[in-house]
Amino acid sequence: MQAITSFERANITWKGSSMSLQNANKRCQQTVAAIEKSPLATSTANLMNNFWISFATFQQYADNLTIELRIVRAWSMEVTFKINNWLSSLSHDAVHNKTGKKNWCRQIADVIYCELRNKKRPSNDIVLNSEDFLAKIPPSVFYARLPRLTYDSNVNKRHMITLTSAAICQWLGFPNDHISLIRAAIIDNLMGRKYDAILYLDVTWQMFLYPYASLMQGSNSKQ
Repeated sequence: MQAITSFERANITWKGSSMSLQNANKRCQQTVAAIEKSPLATSTANLMNNFWISFATFQQYADNLTIELRIVRAWSMEVTFKINNWLSSLSHDAVHNKTGKKNWCRQIADVIYCELRNKKRPSNDIVLNSEDFLAKIPPSVFYARLPRLTYDSNVNKRHMITLTSAAICQWLGFPNDHISLIRAAIIDNLMGRKYDAILYLDVTWQMFLYPYASLMQGSNSKQ
């Protein structure tokens, strides 16, 4: 309800005010300083009159800030989902040969596949250098322990998806935790019904920020 009310008010005043945070802060500070230092001065009375004339714009500014805040929140939540979904699709399609042979992600998957099937492994580790696939990002070396040798294609594909995603996550600076994946899954479920407006609700933002406490309540909120 708060979000709906904010949108209704802001729809009328949206960008209709020239007020800025700097201007509002300056005007309030000048008024308070004048009251404290020179309460009987005519300049204070004049300043007060000007303050009340401009006071109406304060509410307009507050309404605009409210709508802008919710728009930025919605962007933050949607892009978190989109980026993680992009990574998941990219790795899956590369492993299942749904991308071109020259695609950089497909090249990563092919290298991993060769390592997984290599009977004469020099070690059980795989080392991938970002410069070999993405030359324009900061250099980064991905290390991972290879799983046990198997010729089961389905098992190898699962390992390929996991390792491909992990390498890309490291190289592109994805958060090294599970909370971003949980957040992406939450937004995926919420947007699955095409109700994008749900991203503007305060409760959705709180759920996004604190998914463990919001969705897994109990004695251990980190379960």
